Amino acid sequence: MTFSSKTSKVATNNQVAYYGVALQNPTHIYASQSVQSSNILKSYEQGSILKYYKLNDSWYETGVYINGNYHIGYIHKSHVENTIQNPEWLNGVALKSSTPVYTKASTSSKALKSYPTGSILKYSTFSNNWYQTGVYINGVKKTGYIHKFHVENAIQNPVWLDGVALKSPTSVYTDASTSSKALKSYPTGSILKYSTFSNNWYQTGVYINGVKKTGYIHKSHVENAIQNPEWLNGVALKSPTSVYTDASTSSKALKSYPTGSILTYSTFSNNWYETGVYINGVKKTGYIHKSHVENAIQNPEWLNGVALKSPTSVYTDASISSKALKSYPTGSILTYSTFSNNWYETGVYINGVKKTGYIHKSHAETITDNQKSLSGYGIKNPTKVYSLASKQSKPLKVYNYGSKLKFKTFTKNWYEATVYINGQKHTGYIHTKDITFEDIAVKTNYNLTLADALEIQKTANPQTTNEYNTFVSKDWINNNKVTADVLNVRGGPSTSYWVVGQLTKGQHVTVLNESGGWYQIEYTKKHQFVNASPDDVLQYLNPNNFVNDKRQQFQFLDLSRNSAATASVLNKYLQGKGTLSGQGKAFIDAGNTHGISDVYLISHAILETGNGSSTLATGVNYRGVTVYNMFGIGAYDSCPIDCGAKKAYEEGWTTPYKAIVGGAGFIGNSYIKSGLNTLYKMRWNPQAMDLTGAYGKQYATDIGWASKQVNSMYNLYQQLDSYVLFLDIPVYRR
Repeated sequence: MTFSSKTSKVATNNQVAYYGVALQNPTHIYASQSVQSSNILKSYEQGSILKYYKLNDSWYETGVYINGNYHIGYIHKSHVENTIQNPEWLNGVALKSSTPVYTKASTSSKALKSYPTGSILKYSTFSNNWYQTGVYINGVKKTGYIHKFHVENAIQNPVWLDGVALKSPTSVYTDASTSSKALKSYPTGSILKYSTFSNNWYQTGVYINGVKKTGYIHKSHVENAIQNPEWLNGVALKSPTSVYTDASTSSKALKSYPTGSILTYSTFSNNWYETGVYINGVKKTGYIHKSHVENAIQNPEWLNGVALKSPTSVYTDASISSKALKSYPTGSILTYSTFSNNWYETGVYINGVKKTGYIHKSHAETITDNQKSLSGYGIKNPTKVYSLASKQSKPLKVYNYGSKLKFKTFTKNWYEATVYINGQKHTGYIHTKDITFEDIAVKTNYNLTLADALEIQKTANPQTTNEYNTFVSKDWINNNKVTADVLNVRGGPSTSYWVVGQLTKGQHVTVLNESGGWYQIEYTKKHQFVNASPDDVLQYLNPNNFVNDKRQQFQFLDLSRNSAATASVLNKYLQGKGTLSGQGKAFIDAGNTHGISDVYLISHAILETGNGSSTLATGVNYRGVTVYNMFGIGAYDSCPIDCGAKKAYEEGWTTPYKAIVGGAGFIGNSYIKSGLNTLYKMRWNPQAMDLTGAYGKQYATDIGWASKQVNSMYNLYQQLDSYVLFLDIPVYRR
């Protein structure tokens, strides 16, 4: 809209004139400051450009001509949008397929001109939703308007970038549209230079017949190079690994390297590294695909390790196909640093010159960082400590099966140990498979069945305190008294039952019941020792009834081995047990001297002395000398005190310590060292049954003796920080 000079009739009072866009359709000029329809002076189409002055917070003032007469009118502020006071020129990309330039700032107005998608347009800021531009119509310049949603502004401060062509081919277009003409095209992997232009496009320059043209590359058609490249070292993985002229494996190879070659390059793009190579003395820039190399570790760590291969080689390159600089025997201790996923880097001296070489990770085993002190038991016979961490190396020292050893963690497969040879300290190595931290169970096979063993044991007068239903023949009872010289008491109303015990002539019986020709009598109520039933004998004879019980498996504990408990631990357990109290060291010394388990000796002494309170344990005056006997050595049933004291006097057991250490020798010689090295063997002697068909030497007649012994041993072992049980389990023929 054009205003004549007559608009000066508006009282502007030096007010600033505004230009704005009509927002309403139509936008009205009112005769007064009221939006009533009867008050309309004139109306304009939406998008019309109007001139007005500020009047108050709600209204603008303007002038209009009606039938040649000038009138002052009013525009409501909400009906117009002020144009930008200081417009800024911009470049942008046409987004619509045809992007119009309108006569007014309204998409309902006439299009002066239209441009295809991707056209590069120049315009200036005008209002919140519109840009203003100029177009030529028949050689005459016209002012028009472009909606902001129809164009994308170019970036104000473009940045120059390098990148890689991704498409085959990658085109530079005349406009920012893939539908426009391609000025020039490049093969995949070509290195291109361009600047940022819009959200989806880069701008670049190309020469066509020697003339520079501006063109556009779609962002998805290139991959930008990394802005701040970082130099790296790496290992060639391909055979060969090529350096290409462009970032494409289809491009020409400038140079190739064998697998394992150590290369230097810089980061370039997501999939490519950039490097320099010399061709005929001239440096060329080339590209290596990321999948063709493995980067070296950025912060290498120095490690110690063990050579695993025979030999273990240090190679010139990170490839087992490369030349070996030096080789080491299996078990050698090596120093190296981390380099890549599969390789370590190290230095070796060749003719006095230090060379860098590479060890494959599978050829060495890294030593544990923080070594821990451990103790375990050798399970090889013998268990060897080797000079190197290799079973092919020379043994420094050997130990018997079951020996307790001290060592440190070293590698996954080896422990490190210190041994002394002729007084000299040496470092050696024990294979982890030669050590155990768990219970060791040895099975000893016997060539007789459990049924065979039971028949033999029935002849050994096996005893028990169990209570039975007992019977005697009516024929030999008169007025509740025995009339026979000797009368068998049986475990049932028949002579087929076992003999529980015997009665003599004149003994009184209490009859409980009658069954056929038999009286059931009261006989085992006081739980005295009687002959055990075959079923009860079998219950205790069968090792399968106890071997899986954590407490009862102590029947099979090898009593020739010490527990490794300390005196303080033993003393804690012995506290309050009479003269045994405080004798922990005595039991350890006794065990070490005679090759007997200290824990077994304590259990035996506690049972024998009634927790250290028996007469022999508290001391007996014999021939003017106080003597002690902790294991009942020589204390026969017929003269337990006198005979036991006599034996103690003869042996010089004048203190509890001497009685413990000295008495242990008799137990060791009589049982442990003669093959009866478990409670089970001491009670049942399966070896004698196997070899002789007889029950042989047995420590006790009580069928439950071995089972009763385990409680003290089990309880004491629970006070140890850790322990390994050496079990000797009998296996009878099926």
